[in-house]
Amino acid sequence: GTGDPGRDVVSVQDTVGFTATPTSFSGAAYDGRYLWPAPTHAQKIVRVDTKDVGQMSAVPWPISAHGDNRDSSGGGAYSGAAFDGRYVWYCPMNAIRMMRIDAVTLIGGYVDVGRPMGTSESSFNGIVFDGRGRLWLIPRDA
Repeated sequence: GTGDPGRDVVSVQDTVGFTATPTSFSGAAYDGRYLWPAPTHAQKIVRVDTKDVGQMSAVPWPISAHGDNRDSSGGGAYSGAAFDGRYVWYCPMNAIRMMRIDAVTLIGGYVDVGRPMGTSESSFNGIVFDGRGRLWLIPRDA
């Protein structure tokens, strides 16, 4: 890099079949090699290879009996991500299911999380892995 923050931005334009916007992703997790941006309004789940800077690959959306948890625009509904040593977990922004992707096999799925106490809908704004096997979801507007 150049050391200039304005010049060291890696472009994700058209490397996996779409152009990211400023609201496509919100937060990310790092697994030791790949950066996994949380798809907030992106139509694809992606990972960025930090060893081969700028190389991105798309990861398939997990499908379950309840659909794939995308919003009405076809994008994600997640804000924040965490890596627990095996899975990348995505925090549900306006959904009741967390999404997880196996960082090695790229197979994904969903886990129901319910709603924060005292709210009528699921509304989280971040996720943290504590290193002891627990994920903590951060309620929005708490």
